[in-house]
Amino acid sequence: MKSALRKTIQWILLIGLLLGVLIQTLGFWNYNPTEVSTKTRIGIVISIVQLIVMVWYGMSYGNKEYTFKEAVKNWLEGVITLIIFYLVFIISLPQFFSAWNLWGIFFPVLTSTSALFSGIIISLFFQPFIFRLQEKLNAKQNVLLLTTITLLIFTLSAGNSLLTSYSIFGLYLVLPFAWGMLISKVKISSKCLLGLTVLSVILLPVIYYATIALMPVQTPQAVLFTQMNMAWNTSMLMSPSSPLLFVIVITGALLFRRWMSKISHQTISILIPAIIFGTTAYGMTLWKEKLQLVLAPVSKKVTILLILALLVASFIINFVFNNFVLSNKYVQRFLNKFIGRNLKDSLNLLQEGINFIKRHLHVICLFAYFMVVTIIGFFTFKSNLNVTLVYIFTNRLGTVVLSSIFLLAIFEIFYVITTRFWVAASIPTILGLGIAIGNGIKMNLREEPIYPTEVSEIVNWKTLIPMMGVKNLIYILVGFALLIVVIIFLEKSIQLILNVKR
Repeated sequence: MKSALRKTIQWILLIGLLLGVLIQTLGFWNYNPTEVSTKTRIGIVISIVQLIVMVWYGMSYGNKEYTFKEAVKNWLEGVITLIIFYLVFIISLPQFFSAWNLWGIFFPVLTSTSALFSGIIISLFFQPFIFRLQEKLNAKQNVLLLTTITLLIFTLSAGNSLLTSYSIFGLYLVLPFAWGMLISKVKISSKCLLGLTVLSVILLPVIYYATIALMPVQTPQAVLFTQMNMAWNTSMLMSPSSPLLFVIVITGALLFRRWMSKISHQTISILIPAIIFGTTAYGMTLWKEKLQLVLAPVSKKVTILLILALLVASFIINFVFNNFVLSNKYVQRFLNKFIGRNLKDSLNLLQEGINFIKRHLHVICLFAYFMVVTIIGFFTFKSNLNVTLVYIFTNRLGTVVLSSIFLLAIFEIFYVITTRFWVAASIPTILGLGIAIGNGIKMNLREEPIYPTEVSEIVNWKTLIPMMGVKNLIYILVGFALLIVVIIFLEKSIQLILNVKR
């Protein structure tokens, strides 16, 4: 009976937190509040939700020292969710395709795909170090240390805004995670808990009204700092670094500790898909650009249904991940590589990463080479070096990456067939440069590139030669002849054999 009641309360709290994460995106996209009071309430809710997520995660991992495997496991669930979500995003809004977001699927921490998700991954990585430190200190020393760090970070960020949209914010979120670990095992008297509860009840309206009251003082500072290309924190009392919000969240965690600390890792990992849905930048773009136009005239009931749909999707992804993905032997073999829990083990992981790069160095070098071949193609219709490079890396980086992957795949196919490195490398090179030259010629004639449907026109080569011009044709034939000579020379003098599985 007690177990059933505990699980019921756990699920009620968890669903409430899941809705708090999802509503950050969907709940506020259909209106832009102008009132300071409304913006303040929204800001307080978002900050509290972020802190609760990290504190609860810390409480679930505070009982013992875990390995780096936990961080990788949560990262893997996030990557799977990102793959599904980004496919939906690209299908819905193909004009917003970005190579940076594509890299962000597999490297979400490095690319700041979601600051809250990055905070969870970074915190789980530091969990064994935090646990060992807390075990060496007594309760008072732990509280004093965490309180000092909390006040120090708040002091340092009182003027400058925290970069809450970037993964660097995830380093800060290790602090509430450490608080959660401590809360799961610290003993506290009922009088102290009662005092904290009363204080929290008082602090919540104080934060709300003090933030509004300080706004006229903070706003001129923000304008002044903006003119100096700097940021001023106009909402420091309701920001995630606010010690006042920490008191409220910690008190709530202590009140519900008997249920929150007993939650399983499998259950709390349901937060990962919800965080991906609710806090990624392209997720917000999807809701605003696609759904706002469709559902703006519709009642808010549709918004509620969307939030519930994402909630159900989070449960489904988490269920499939824990019951099918994690049971796969190849996934388990991959996760078992991260069973370390100290600095030496992390250095070994780094060494394994370096060894992996060495083993696949030929693929990395070939990919970089084909990127250069693809970039050269842009210079056939844009002559200015600086303008072309800016154009490529701001507007066409995704095209360059996908083209390079395509050329690399062609190389792999022809290498398996011929087993000759230079011959296999020359075929995608000729293809890439040929398309680039063709694009350049057609851009000069008609100001448009070659389309895939026009490839069949190659059979009409007699009509294409006059369009190319005799001079260009001679250059192409001479270049092709030189390339053949170079390939023959390289095949005879430098023989490269790659380990390719057939």
